Amino acid sequence: MQEEVKKLRDLINYHNNRYYNLDSPEISDAEYDKLLRELILLEEKYPELKDENSPTQKVGGNVYEKFETYRHSLPMLSVDNVFNESELFEFDIRLRKNLKKEDEILYTVEPKMDGVAVEVIYERGNLVRALTRGDGTIGEVVTENIKTIPSIPLTLLKNSKYNIPELLEVRGEVFISHKNFEKLNSERKAEGSAIFANPRNAAAGSLRQLNSSITKKRNLEVFMYGAGLIEGIEINTQKELFTALKSFGFKINPLNRFQVSIKEVISFYEKLEAERKNLPYDIDGIVIKVDDINLQKNLGVKTKSYRWAFAYKFESIEETASLIDIKVQVGRTGVLTPVAILEPVSVGGVMVERATLHNFDEIKRLDIKIGDKVFIKRAGDVIPKIVKPIKHLRTGKEIDFKVPDHCPSCKVNLEKGKDTLLRCKNKECMAQIVERIKHFVSKQAFNIEGFGSKLVEQFVKNKLIFSYSDIFKITKEDIINFKNMGEKKADNLISSIENSKEITFSKFIYALGLNHFGEYLSNLVAEKFENFETLKNTTREDFEAVYGIGTIAADSITSFFKDEENLKEIDKLFERGVKLVYKKQENSNLLSGKSFCITGTLSFITRSKAEDKIVELGGTIKKSVSKNLSFLIAGDSPGSKLDKAKNLNVPILSEQEFKQLILF
Repeated sequence: MQEEVKKLRDLINYHNNRYYNLDSPEISDAEYDKLLRELILLEEKYPELKDENSPTQKVGGNVYEKFETYRHSLPMLSVDNVFNESELFEFDIRLRKNLKKEDEILYTVEPKMDGVAVEVIYERGNLVRALTRGDGTIGEVVTENIKTIPSIPLTLLKNSKYNIPELLEVRGEVFISHKNFEKLNSERKAEGSAIFANPRNAAAGSLRQLNSSITKKRNLEVFMYGAGLIEGIEINTQKELFTALKSFGFKINPLNRFQVSIKEVISFYEKLEAERKNLPYDIDGIVIKVDDINLQKNLGVKTKSYRWAFAYKFESIEETASLIDIKVQVGRTGVLTPVAILEPVSVGGVMVERATLHNFDEIKRLDIKIGDKVFIKRAGDVIPKIVKPIKHLRTGKEIDFKVPDHCPSCKVNLEKGKDTLLRCKNKECMAQIVERIKHFVSKQAFNIEGFGSKLVEQFVKNKLIFSYSDIFKITKEDIINFKNMGEKKADNLISSIENSKEITFSKFIYALGLNHFGEYLSNLVAEKFENFETLKNTTREDFEAVYGIGTIAADSITSFFKDEENLKEIDKLFERGVKLVYKKQENSNLLSGKSFCITGTLSFITRSKAEDKIVELGGTIKKSVSKNLSFLIAGDSPGSKLDKAKNLNVPILSEQEFKQLILF
């Protein structure tokens, strides 16, 4: 019976691929339904034969309280952009120079999908995990939601050309078609729910549903575009990679072109830009990759992007709209920013009601008046901005915008700095406090789950919090009666606050909200300075001596730590339990040269934190077991990896042994 069930599953997987990926079905829907029903009945009759990767499991219905996180074996990096033919040729010249290659480089070129990047991981042909891109290093586990996408194989198809790899980390872009997007928004409007702004947001929201049955109803699709680690087969070119992925049952964009010259890339770009409006899904350019994988390895990667791949963006889409008003926002550093309020208009399929004006000089430069008809552009097809007013349509009723001389929030007089930006210097300004705390609790900083913008605004308005340290003295009794709170939500928030107290040095620096300090500079400072005490006592000259920190940033961080109020606030954070985690520590090389793989569940630490700890101590993470693995860590309910480790004589650590190892 086991063999009969296996044959039936293989047959259904074959027909799934024909229908969803190749658009070439060989049987009718009724015949397919009959096969699936037969398998369902057999699995019900013989429950011992059930398999989580059976075609019958593409049903959705699993509900989670929150997503776990997991580290990518290889970072999911971004690609740099070029914006014209000249830059495209310059990129090609630069690559050939770096490779010392006189003849032409051949490229793979693909439509740049406007969706959500994911990684789907297979071990010995079976789907074991799916992750969002996350921050590129760590993603959220969305396995059950990915399984609801019809074109995702739960088990890889066997074929004559390629063996099933031991490990395959395949990467793709999840999207929702225009047709399904319109249907989804119509349904949401009818039931009184908020509609999605664009298909990308709809796809992202659908992929992150805690109830996978909701994801299934959203009709998500996916095109695979690349891979992370591959073990067990040899792939030498992008063309070969796509051929292999297609043979395993993945959906590949039929518009892709392989092994083309840089001139052919331009032809592809022009053709696709002309066809763009007729496609059933959103794209915002093309992605160009060096076809030869050995050349890719020679070129390597940068901090956040690949040296061997780049994107050629399409021209932004423009529309006209009426400028109803100009509002002034106060940021966390006190800088005032004008924002255009527009009569709602669809720009490239996205409803736009607000647009950036950058600063008050921009209003003057463009000669914009309230009541103007204006051109709106989505820069990079994402951020809406005003290009210019349509002056010949003016009626004489338009109103000049008056630059404020006092803060719209606290009414304090404004000051103009050397950078010509208007600032409110009142640190107790309510608007600044709200924005500072939003920044402090954000994902890139303390990452306090459930502490959204509206909650921050409520807490500040009701005088529950004024400073960062106030967050860590909040009790359940303080918040239980707030609007839309409830007991469970209050418990979860208090728990999130408590769990956020241990934070990396770089995220802590970022959370403090120093002027001119984003994630990059925060990471740079955390790497260059040993600990917080060293950092706060560093001179301006020492900061400037660090490559990457300019004069303005050096002035900013030096003046921040000279302010006694700032130092008192940081002391309060430490008093209330905030603990910094440093990358550089005495035992940072304890696990240097050692590789680890984890199987089963660990009770004292999450898997992602265990992997972070191993990397912090100099070790490396492997996703599969091989004879070269240093240790397999076996938690509760270990899988087949434990048997394989025993067969290969790989040393096995119990959870207790691993705990002793990393906690010294």
